[in-house]
Amino acid sequence: MQFRLAAPYGPFIWRVANVLPFTGYVLSRAAMEELGIEGYEQTPVGTGPFILKEMVSREYLLAEANPDYYEGRPALDAVKITVITDSQTALAALEAGDVHIVELSDHLQASRFEGSDRLQVMARPAYLLYWLNLNMTIPPFDDVRVRKAAQLAIDYQGLIDTALGGYGTIPHQGLLQPGMVGFDESVNPANQYDPEAARQLLQEAGYLDNPVPITCVTYDHTLAVRLAEVVEQTMRQAGFNIDVQNLERGTFNEVRVADDTQCAILFYSGESDPDFLVSLFYGPNRPPAMLNISRYTCFDDLYEAQRQAASTEERVELLRQVQARITEDVPLVMALMGNRIWVVSNQVQNFEPLVTFSGLLFQNVDLVN
Repeated sequence: MQFRLAAPYGPFIWRVANVLPFTGYVLSRAAMEELGIEGYEQTPVGTGPFILKEMVSREYLLAEANPDYYEGRPALDAVKITVITDSQTALAALEAGDVHIVELSDHLQASRFEGSDRLQVMARPAYLLYWLNLNMTIPPFDDVRVRKAAQLAIDYQGLIDTALGGYGTIPHQGLLQPGMVGFDESVNPANQYDPEAARQLLQEAGYLDNPVPITCVTYDHTLAVRLAEVVEQTMRQAGFNIDVQNLERGTFNEVRVADDTQCAILFYSGESDPDFLVSLFYGPNRPPAMLNISRYTCFDDLYEAQRQAASTEERVELLRQVQARITEDVPLVMALMGNRIWVVSNQVQNFEPLVTFSGLLFQNVDLVN
């Protein structure tokens, strides 16, 4: 298969690969023309290790082994994926042996299974990112010293321990994180917690003598609420006059893009290619239409150039410059990067969850008594 593009486009392969949120597939033209989109979704035609047998929306999906799979028939006869919206019900089913694999929706639930002789906790680094968008057009975050102070004022390890039960890593300053295309630690160091240095910067900026009240908004999700508590507490200890508000999701979506919103905590779950993440700080993507809440405009030329880069080497160099500029300008404070966690029955063998790509692979999985 060949693709002919009108111009070089660095992120192209990630846009056509099976990666959320820009999932792409190679479809059967004959089946699509015969069934239409809705029919194809109910009876897809593919070449994978399992064949869809039955699917009930919002309840379950049953797939049977494909005997003609090109890498050989899977060890499992069938895989059933069940939708259980209540996490406690899902975990009870796991402990009862009714299901074999559950992905945790709350990191703090992992401690319940640590040390179990029947179940194992599988944690994998993932791009589950929370950060503070700092509105650079209004006080006090129109001063880079105050933005840098905010970066130094957060207890990152305490945040990981409190919000994620320890299942996370301290993120890096320059937006891109380890494993992403173009990540360069030499210009994009990990965050450090230094409240004394934060207070010194606030003193230099005149903020301690005139502590402008700061309202930071986020939404009322469990993890966001935990994060907000630690952010508010540690930033206050460093000298910030800050109040973090947990809003209903619809209200948050409106307030976060308002011109007078000083700070908003956003969440991103994405991919190894940083193009979409970087686009959130691209000048033309400012509110109200888009989510450049920082109103950052200082790397627009680099963002456009990395998209048009004719080679990987050229694009990596441009992304290195993006990271250096963000690290210097601090339009955001990356607060944490969480793991994805699965609890798996010891009966399950050869299961390795996919972190970046969407879906789960079962062709090598076996089940033993």
